[in-house]
Amino acid sequence: MVERKLKARFFDESNFIQLFLRGYETQTIFFGKEYEFEETETTVLDVKTEIHERLRIPLDKFLLLYQNQVLDGENENKTLRQCGISDNSTIYMCLKLLGGARLSFYIILLNDEIKQVYIDSKLKVAELKTKIAQSKKVPELRRAKLTIEDIELDDNLTFEQLGIQDDSVIAYEEVTLFDVDGVSVSFAPDMISYDDSQEARAEMPCGHFISKDSMASYLISEAMDSKLSIHCPGVDMQNKKCGAEWDINLCKKIAMLTREENDKLEATMAKTLFYQQIDGRECPFCKTFYIRQKGSKNIRMNCPVCKSKGKSSEFCYLCLRKWQKKEGVGEGYCGHDQCSGSFKEVSILQVCGVINIQGVGQVPSIRACTVCFALIEHNQGCKHMTCKNKHEFCFICLNPWRGHNNSTCAVAPRQVLQQ
Repeated sequence: MVERKLKARFFDESNFIQLFLRGYETQTIFFGKEYEFEETETTVLDVKTEIHERLRIPLDKFLLLYQNQVLDGENENKTLRQCGISDNSTIYMCLKLLGGARLSFYIILLNDEIKQVYIDSKLKVAELKTKIAQSKKVPELRRAKLTIEDIELDDNLTFEQLGIQDDSVIAYEEVTLFDVDGVSVSFAPDMISYDDSQEARAEMPCGHFISKDSMASYLISEAMDSKLSIHCPGVDMQNKKCGAEWDINLCKKIAMLTREENDKLEATMAKTLFYQQIDGRECPFCKTFYIRQKGSKNIRMNCPVCKSKGKSSEFCYLCLRKWQKKEGVGEGYCGHDQCSGSFKEVSILQVCGVINIQGVGQVPSIRACTVCFALIEHNQGCKHMTCKNKHEFCFICLNPWRGHNNSTCAVAPRQVLQQ
C-alpha cells in the first residue's frame, strides 16, 4: 500500500483503469482504480501479482487469458495496452492442474469468452463440438468447426491423434460459405430476402445468389410442399422466374443443415416419393410401408408383418382402415361408408352441393382424390388440395397440383367412380 501511495504521486489518477476477473469459482472479482492499473505502464505480471496477493494463489499455478491471447511466458512482460486490455476489460484466470490421462486446453467461444476444458485425449473433435453445441450458453450454429492457428481440426480424429498439447488455445467458430469446396462466394444481394448486407452468399449455376440461411429455409419449405426437385425461385430483370433446376446435394452443402433439419428434409422427401410417385401406403396397424404389385387393382391388403405376429392384418388400400365385411356391399369394397370404394361415395359425389372457390363458382363441394379416391369436402381455403395420403391436386380442375396452370384451370365435371 505504501508503494501505491508513492506511485500515485507520479501518475494522474484519471489514467487508472479498473478490471474484472472471472474464472475463479463462480465469482466476478473487481479490481478498482485503487489498484492503480495503468494501460501503458502496468504489465501482465503486475496484474498477476495483485491477483496472487488477493487470492493467495502462487504465481506459477495460474495464467491469464484475454480474448484470443494466453498471457503467459513472454506475454507477462507486455503492458496492458500491448495486450489490448483497457478500462472495464474482463480477463480470465485459469488454474494450472497437474496433467494425467486428461487433456487441458482453452476454447475461445463465439462471444470471445474463453473457457478451460478438461477432456479425455481420446475424445474425437466431433464429439467435443457436440458437447459445446449442447451448452445453453453457446448460440446454435448450422455448422461449426474447431481451429487451432486457423487450421481446421478433422472431426474424425482424436485430440491425441492431432497432437494437441496441454494449454493449447482452440477456437470454436462458425463454418461459412468460404469454407465450402466447389462454391463460388459473393456479397451480392440475396435472391429471396433481398438482404444486401456484407454476408457471404453462394453463386448458383444459374447466376443467382443465396445465403446459407435462405437456402436452408427454402429447402425445407420446398420439401414440405412435396417437391422432389429444387428449382431457382429467382427472377430476371424482366421479372421472369428463373426456374433452373438445382442439384440437391449442392443445395444441402450451401444450406449447412443441422442434423435435425437434414433428417426432416430427407424424411419429408422420402414420404413424398413414397406417397405421390409410387402410390405407396402405410399399414394402419404396424406402419410398415407397402406398394401394390404393378397393374393390380385389388384394394384388400394383407400385411405379412402383422400376420406373422398373429395380429389383425387385413386393411383397405384406399381408406387404410381394417377390412370388414358389410351386408349389401360387394366383395371389392371394404365395408366402411366413407371409403372411396363404397356405393355411398359414388352417389355422394353426384348429389353434393356446389361452392365458390377463389371467385370460381359451381364447384362440387366434395371431390375424390384423383389418385387414391379418398373423399375430401372443401369448407375453407384455396383450391390446392392434399388428401390424407399426401396426393396433391386442384379441387377445381382436378389436375395434379405439380405443374398446375392457373390460366387453363376450369371447373371439372362431377366425378363418376366405377362400382
